Amino acid sequence: MDFERASDILLALTRRKKVSDALEWLVEGRQLAQPPDVRDLFVALITIVDQSPNLAELGRSALLAATKTHLKSDIDPAAELLAVDKVTRSSEYDQALSDLVGLTPGRSLRDLNPAIVLAAQARNSLTMRVLCLIAGLSFKELKARCSVKLPGQAQGRWNGEQVTAAFGVVDMIVRGTVECRSPVASPMRPVELMMPADGFGDGWGAVEQMRTGGVPYSVLLAQRAVGSAWLAHRNSTTGRVQDEVNDKLQEKLEAAGVKVRRLRSDAVSKAFMADFIKDGVDRDTVKQVKLVTEGKAPMAIIVSVATDTGTANKSGAKLLGLVDHLKMRVAVVLMGKGWSQRRNTADLIRGFDGRVYSDLTLDQLVGDLAGGRR
Repeated sequence: MDFERASDILLALTRRKKVSDALEWLVEGRQLAQPPDVRDLFVALITIVDQSPNLAELGRSALLAATKTHLKSDIDPAAELLAVDKVTRSSEYDQALSDLVGLTPGRSLRDLNPAIVLAAQARNSLTMRVLCLIAGLSFKELKARCSVKLPGQAQGRWNGEQVTAAFGVVDMIVRGTVECRSPVASPMRPVELMMPADGFGDGWGAVEQMRTGGVPYSVLLAQRAVGSAWLAHRNSTTGRVQDEVNDKLQEKLEAAGVKVRRLRSDAVSKAFMADFIKDGVDRDTVKQVKLVTEGKAPMAIIVSVATDTGTANKSGAKLLGLVDHLKMRVAVVLMGKGWSQRRNTADLIRGFDGRVYSDLTLDQLVGDLAGGRR
């Protein structure tokens, strides 16, 4: 895009007579004459910044304002939940605990040992998951602390060596015998086990007391204060947001007559992408690509979610790397509040030549591709 074309776009959108006034209009966030073509708007602003030194600073401010306005997203994974029907019910945890203590001599968690845990796991696949929760660990964290390789998931098949190692970690956390390397820090333990003054005591005795006698609501509030409600579940289902948007986008593209290939984690997809990955690039670096339009000029489409600026900054660097890794053009769909709040989102607009959209401008992306715009 040349400077004249960029100027015409900005003047038409703002109904100003001077480009500097049009840029000020955007910086102030005033209403535009019509909903903009986001790619035209972004490329026009980049052109002004690059080709007019006198307007460069004002242009950068206008570009930042435009990203905050036109890369907004209605999707907020931090406030919405997916796959709630997959959440384990409390009654299932009750059953797992009952199966566990039913194998102990004294019908108490105080009597646990690796042999009992192994037998309980064979009876109820939730056993190891329950023990992780008792210790305040995710299964990923438990695997990282164990010296032996554990099953791929907590509900998998366990052997005696694995159970002994895993229970040893859990037991040390519950008993409070974990040593901390820093003299000013405390070993990470469940908050309810770090409040003996509240009447729960310590170790497995406290766990057994809570299992049989119940836990006050105040303890639940303390757990939420340090752990955040639904955090683990949201983290485990984040990928479903991208999947749903990819499904929706594929449906829209095909309805508009655009042939698109959905990539999977299989040999067929890997073989297809091999022709588009530059030499020396690790295939794992392009695994974010899930949709590729077919035809003479294929284009990769990537959906990225960021609920905060920290996540957006990390994801942004990875996205920009794809420009140098692929032998095809790339368009990105940015979702979540983090992108519009990120000050450096403008570098994505430059890197992807304006092919940056949000869930609110999917129809513009579809229109661009259906119209042959690359």
